[in-house]
Amino acid sequence: TSHTLIKATYTLMTQSVKSNLLYQLFLFPGNDAKYYKDKLSLTDATFARLIAQLKEDLQHFQVSIVVSNGYRIRGES
Repeated sequence: TSHTLIKATYTLMTQSVKSNLLYQLFLFPGNDAKYYKDKLSLTDATFARLIAQLKEDLQHFQVSIVVSNGYRIRGES
């Protein structure tokens, strides 16, 4: 149905943006939120939501996002 197609498209778009944010955090650590929001054209609300989702997703791999002199990805020891 049309609803299913819209839902699938939304999921792919969200995952893509989330994947791009994770990529940016991994390759360009230490930047402030403005850097990532500008780089990916994200609103404040979208950035906050994606960071929260990534934090939850990364917990499964014992990895976290820390904010200390910018955003960084850190593996738990």
